[in-house]
Amino acid sequence: GIFGAQTAYIAEIDDLTNALQLYMHTKQWPLLKRGDIVQIEGEIGKAYGQTRVKIKQTKSIESIRHLSLIEIPLISIADIPTTESAALVKIEGMVIDHVGGGLALADDFGEIAIGIARGTALPKGLVKIGDKARITGIAIPVKNGMQVLPRDEHDVEIIERGENRDIASHGFTSQSIFVWIIITILGLCGVGVVWWYRRRGV
Repeated sequence: GIFGAQTAYIAEIDDLTNALQLYMHTKQWPLLKRGDIVQIEGEIGKAYGQTRVKIKQTKSIESIRHLSLIEIPLISIADIPTTESAALVKIEGMVIDHVGGGLALADDFGEIAIGIARGTALPKGLVKIGDKARITGIAIPVKNGMQVLPRDEHDVEIIERGENRDIASHGFTSQSIFVWIIITILGLCGVGVVWWYRRRGV
């Protein structure tokens, strides 16, 4: 119910990088908690590039037991699976941009979009460009590759607050360089005018 009233995600305990979307048109989910071990009966199909299991009724989901702690290994962005399945992943890197209502996160091996869904209710301004962050979330295939969706505010951890100069290690855009040059030129012109007036006064 986090990313949509009709969807949920499931993965095997020993293979969190091979997850599936569950889809129930009626939205009549049984009472489930994150960490529940369940048995699913449904029909495998695809939607929007994702493999999913279509569930017809509430009794098609049987809750077996619950795990209170699930260890999610930290991986590099390059190691995120690029398949038609989803994955539960933990990654860390620097926030380098705001993209389409979300973020772009980069490490030494690549970069990926971090989507912020409405249901996650992340505090405004929690993550800023230049911050080093550790993100846990569901990696799903999208049109231009993969995207990671944090499930709530606990999936976003700020490791270190950054400054804008930190982004230089990932390169400036041509537009930002142009703006910087213009500002520098105007600043030098201002200094020159002040110096000229002072010389005149003398």
